[in-house]
Amino acid sequence: MSGKKLAILLLIILAGAVNMPAQTDSSKELLSIASDYAYFREESLCRLEVYYSLSSKELALTPAESLSGKAGKNYAVVLANLELLDANGYPVDSLSKTIAFRVSKTDTTNELSDVLDLLVRPGTYQARLELIDLQTGRTGYDTVEVKVYDLLSPGLKLSSIQLARFIREVKGIDSTSHYRKAGRQIAPNPANSYSLDDPRLYYYAEIYNLAPTGQDSRNFELQYAIMGSQGETLKVSGFHKYRKDETPSATGSVDISSLSPNEYSLAITVRDPSDGQTATEVKSFWLYPPSSQPPVAEEELEFFPKVTYYLLTTEERKVYESSNRTGKLNFINEYWNRHDPTPGTPKNEFKEQAFGRYQYVVDFYSRTPSSKDGWQTDRGRVYMLYGQPSNTESYPASASNLPWERWDYNRIAGGRQAYFIFADLRGLGVYQLVHSTAPGEKQNPNWEEAVNQNVLRH
Repeated sequence: MSGKKLAILLLIILAGAVNMPAQTDSSKELLSIASDYAYFREESLCRLEVYYSLSSKELALTPAESLSGKAGKNYAVVLANLELLDANGYPVDSLSKTIAFRVSKTDTTNELSDVLDLLVRPGTYQARLELIDLQTGRTGYDTVEVKVYDLLSPGLKLSSIQLARFIREVKGIDSTSHYRKAGRQIAPNPANSYSLDDPRLYYYAEIYNLAPTGQDSRNFELQYAIMGSQGETLKVSGFHKYRKDETPSATGSVDISSLSPNEYSLAITVRDPSDGQTATEVKSFWLYPPSSQPPVAEEELEFFPKVTYYLLTTEERKVYESSNRTGKLNFINEYWNRHDPTPGTPKNEFKEQAFGRYQYVVDFYSRTPSSKDGWQTDRGRVYMLYGQPSNTESYPASASNLPWERWDYNRIAGGRQAYFIFADLRGLGVYQLVHSTAPGEKQNPNWEEAVNQNVLRH
């Protein structure tokens, strides 16, 4: 979100706060937040990262229309205040950050997270976190005991371990740059918790002071181990060799589906084959049982990404695609349950509507009967998003015009009227969108030229 739009949103919120009604008892309840930290070397100091997460369900949302943004989006605006105290309770540093979280109306993940960072010296600290919903004043607090060990002295060193919800490779400029390390997007998991619905643990740690010379100077060896609550080793990988990259790191994931719900520890050990030095870091995590939601039909794994292709947000699609099979099934079930307009009844009208629209466009707008790709066409997309038009007009090919159609909607998002113009520009029976009056859709006031046969075409 641009700084200009954030400033506009803040003005809207502050203006509304003047006439804000008295808070109810529920609004005075504290926000439920989770927080954690990790630290990494940065020049002559350490970069302390404090992570937090909270649920969008507990926050007030401002419609995107207030910012002239894309319809279907809402924003939750949170002020995060971080105060860092030393072992004696004296203030060391502080940081405040306002962030507008974009939340889709079809949000299913609910978890919003961010990171605050400070440069510190090795030592023991207390990080006090305060989160404020700027639209309601509802507040949450958490305190994290922080220990930053020396990463600057000679010898092989391993940073603390950051647990993550997912890790993926990124290229070029990435909008979530504050999650980016060593060419990867690392989404923090401040609660350090995982579920048997999607039992894959992701981790990241940085390696320092690998020997610069020697036969194996370009490599290092890495081992992970899962330990029980009594320190017993339950799973160990053995040492595997890795090539150094620009920022040597211990990055990977562990399948923890064979474990029972409980508290565990992840131990990461790095070994430099040049001189035999090792360094180990340990991080606790929790594994919870699977949700009690009923299972999803297996065949939905094939159809769900198509049926919801235009409904899922970019972040939702990333979460779904990065999940394993069990996680995908749970995501599907949660998605349909969340959008059921009549929960508690055997019928889910939202799901039936989505599948009905998908089947319609496959039957009527596919390029060929066997391709079943109607959902990938312009008419298919519009139908799946907005449903059946209030009125349609079809114009066959003539001496002056290409074949074209007009679809009228009496009411779409925001209660607006809108129409769509589709034309068979290539004479292949595939109609492309050439103009619409709907917000966010393609607009071309000179659309008639696109269907005029007399206009010179290249």
